[in-house]
Amino acid sequence: MNKKITIAELIYFIYFGIMFGARAAGLYESLFLYSVSLVLGAAFFMMKVLVTKYSLLEYILMATLLGVSLLVYHNTGEKGMLLYMTMVLGMKGVTLKRIEKWALTVMSVCFTITILLAVTGIKKDIAYPADGRTFFGSVMRRGLGYPIFNTMFTTYIILIVLIMLVVHFDNIKGLIVTSAFLYAFALYFYIYTCSNTGLIVTTVYLALNILFYKINRVNKIAGIFIEMIYPFCMLLSILGPVLITGDAFNKLDQIFHNRFNYSRYYLTTEPITLFGVRFAPAWTENVYIDSSFLYSFLQIGIIPCIILTFMMMKMIHDAVVNNRKKELAVIISFCLLGMSDPFFFNLSYKNLLFLFVADLLFNKWIPYLEKRMPDCFNQKICIIDIGSKELSIRKVPAAYEKSYQVFDRVVNHNGFKHFIVFIVLFLAISLSAYVITDSSVVVGKVDVPDEWEYVRSLLSIGIWISLLIVTFFSNYKKRKRV
Repeated sequence: MNKKITIAELIYFIYFGIMFGARAAGLYESLFLYSVSLVLGAAFFMMKVLVTKYSLLEYILMATLLGVSLLVYHNTGEKGMLLYMTMVLGMKGVTLKRIEKWALTVMSVCFTITILLAVTGIKKDIAYPADGRTFFGSVMRRGLGYPIFNTMFTTYIILIVLIMLVVHFDNIKGLIVTSAFLYAFALYFYIYTCSNTGLIVTTVYLALNILFYKINRVNKIAGIFIEMIYPFCMLLSILGPVLITGDAFNKLDQIFHNRFNYSRYYLTTEPITLFGVRFAPAWTENVYIDSSFLYSFLQIGIIPCIILTFMMMKMIHDAVVNNRKKELAVIISFCLLGMSDPFFFNLSYKNLLFLFVADLLFNKWIPYLEKRMPDCFNQKICIIDIGSKELSIRKVPAAYEKSYQVFDRVVNHNGFKHFIVFIVLFLAISLSAYVITDSSVVVGKVDVPDEWEYVRSLLSIGIWISLLIVTFFSNYKKRKRV
């Protein structure tokens, strides 16, 4: 591992940790603490720009993208595009693999703590009635510390994606066992959230990840289909609600849980603008755009939509051409998720595709343009020339790097054994908890909230204690060998 880090890269890590960590911890816009996070994030982004050498071309690009984002914010009050552009523009000189590992660290800590606080009742959780649309009968859907149950599951999908991007799998067995472990947790979270979209996307992503691992290269025909996924999802989200009618519309609206009907409402009542518009209040507060593609077109405007679509399409094309199979699995799954979640371009700060965009922007696209521009555009400018200075971090990554080494070893060598131990412990602890607790709380009650809360509590006891034991066992075995 590289034991040094530049000042500029360290500043970006702090900026990214604040912005990504705030959302990973379930903070949202109306909270004071999240407002503080936005201010701190903006401050560190400006610091990163001040200490980094950018060319005149890059400054022009930065001014254009931030200018458009600020115009969108002025017209709509939406900050999402502005935040994502800071994610992209601040990443110059930052290694993609490093930021992915840092993102995994931040997400793992914030997500785990948030979930544990929610399931133990320490943090007040938000619950919604299921309206009879689940397999569990009458049940309260819980966000597990997040403002909406779908937001919780999207956050878990991001965690899964980061694990798969960071971990190197020596063989297919390790990948399958890890996927099974992550899917088991997905089922556990589904029992709380009843998020059909989340479970479907998790299933698709894990299956695609295994499929891409098994094949050597994506062929041309498959590559064409992959590159068409983004425009297809966009066309279906924008044109589908107004062109599709009758039974086909009703069926799609049912599949997407009224999202087609809500999209039609906004498409027929709101104007199409160049730089976005503030929507008028709908007839009820529960009507909103839940599609990233429609959000980019209608909410933030045609010009920003074209810019963002161009970025995404170029990034997808580059991933296909260079056979980056891990990224392709993420792209396909995110497009599917973006059909029913606005996280692509809103304030969620969870769209990891922008990290891929930033990596290509500064390592391929801008160098390509600079070779074809007059020399004046290539001149490097740095306002405070300290960003390239390196700091030693030999002591910092000791436990940090060791945890990843243990994780890699467990995944590739002892993953199946640990998975079996986890399942056995989970069953034993959950059943024991059932025996020693007063299960009469659900006697005579079938498919009612009290029953499902009791079942959830048993599952939570079994899962988290089992995970703690397996984690301790893994680290103990490692220390014993050393």
